[in-house]
Amino acid sequence: MISSFAFNLFIWKNGEKSNLLIVIVQNSKPFSHQTCTFSNQDSTIVSMNILLVGGSGTIGKHLIPEWLEAGHQIINLSRSAGGHSGGNNGQFQTQVWDGQKIPDLKFTPDWIINLAGAGIADESWTPARRKVLLESRVKTTRACVEYIRSHSQEVKLFVNASAVGFYGSNRTDRCTEDSAVGTDFLAEVCKAWEQEALRAPVRTVLLRIGVVLSKHGGALAKLLPVFRAGIGGWIGSGNQAFPWIDGREFFSVVNWLAENESISGPVNMCSPESITNLHFSKTLAKVLHRPCIFPVPAFALRLILGERASLLLDGQNMVPEKLIQNGYQFQYGELSRSLREQVGG
Repeated sequence: MISSFAFNLFIWKNGEKSNLLIVIVQNSKPFSHQTCTFSNQDSTIVSMNILLVGGSGTIGKHLIPEWLEAGHQIINLSRSAGGHSGGNNGQFQTQVWDGQKIPDLKFTPDWIINLAGAGIADESWTPARRKVLLESRVKTTRACVEYIRSHSQEVKLFVNASAVGFYGSNRTDRCTEDSAVGTDFLAEVCKAWEQEALRAPVRTVLLRIGVVLSKHGGALAKLLPVFRAGIGGWIGSGNQAFPWIDGREFFSVVNWLAENESISGPVNMCSPESITNLHFSKTLAKVLHRPCIFPVPAFALRLILGERASLLLDGQNMVPEKLIQNGYQFQYGELSRSLREQVGG
């Protein structure tokens, strides 16, 4: 499971001694669908009622505007107040809930999309935090499943988030949807998360998500100030696999999965272009016309982040085999194009 940090790296001299400072930035902004606009994608889907659980982050910023453009009705369930309600003719509203039981809704959804879960990288993995990371995913998913069980005639599709971390840390072998689950903590979290979702009595799709690249949030938005300042670089050796997906592609894939009713179970959400962290870092620097000469040393990350350093130093060679075999045509499958269109100039 990959999360996002941004690094500001400074080096200065003090006599004969070199000093290294790494500033780790983790910021998030409240979501308002009015701040983002995206080109509409062709779709044969008629107007749907969509329940989005945990849609206030980067992925929601891609899904919600496009669904509003297509005429869908959307409720976003959030653990905190805020967000923008109303939308186009009242199509969109944010509703606060407790994370335990789906509240009364103004409509019965056709689709339920669950993206909720506490931030993997936000805090050190103490025993108490590990419990939060697991339960925030399993309990939210259980609430969705229980709701679906009582509305199984109306709900047509359940899409539940999972993550590339399902496959475990530092996987250099080719990870398809049929590959074995890993054995580390994050793999166990993903396994329990998916098992809970599969209890739903409707078609269920499990999204094993790689790094979502979007200028509106997540890893890319955090890295941009560092790379634009000319101090960006690769992490550790840079040889770790870096499975990624363009945020705009994420929307297209979800719509395509909704249309293709024969597809269920796990789906690897990543580009077919297999790259390393070094390749990503150098490509981003090239698009921004900046150098890429300051690697972030592994020992410093381990010292600062402890176990969480594995999120950045390890990778998984995940491939979207199910999407390819079922004929999905990637629109943003080339990294250089994805970055040029989002942040180039």
